[in-house]
Amino acid sequence: MGAVGGVGAGSGALWPEPAESHSDAQPAAEAGAGRAVSPGGSPQGLSPQRPSGGATARVDGAVARIERLLAGHTDRAEEGEILSTLRQLSDAELDATLARLDLHALLEGVDDRLVGPDNRSALLALLTRSRLGALSVSSRARLITALQREGLSEGDEKAVRDVFLGTHGADLTALKNAIDAGGDRFDLEQLVFHEIDEAPV
Repeated sequence: MGAVGGVGAGSGALWPEPAESHSDAQPAAEAGAGRAVSPGGSPQGLSPQRPSGGATARVDGAVARIERLLAGHTDRAEEGEILSTLRQLSDAELDATLARLDLHALLEGVDDRLVGPDNRSALLALLTRSRLGALSVSSRARLITALQREGLSEGDEKAVRDVFLGTHGADLTALKNAIDAGGDRFDLEQLVFHEIDEAPV
């Protein structure tokens, strides 16, 4: 798909820098901690990191545990277990685990509650801010597409923004191309012109 009014795959930016920052957000240059960083502040080579040795077994265990928890209706304790499992993984393990999970099912299975913990918000903060640097371009694109399929809430839109603002240079171009390569209506044009509609974003 070609460029769409300045937000196509060849465009270097999607949104301007936000006027305010999240209290728990990392600076963009820190989002790629653990990876080589380009002069522009973007992690170089956001390709999947292959876990080695015992890490593969930890990924297998994490995937099995999370899929078991998502198999039925999840209560707050099970959602907390999912979050704890993801938080304990190394960067390579986290990305490998996300690559094997149904991210749409993950997002559907973790909720914010009227009374109780906001586990969905915590999940999005984990994946789109505090641990964004662990996610490959492929995982970032799959996460954005999964959010689109859910129908974007205001919080989801801010999470999408955080992913784009934390991705730079060639990686940003690759991210836009990956979203467009999904083969369905959930492409970059749909995202920008039909899904993103909250003024703060």
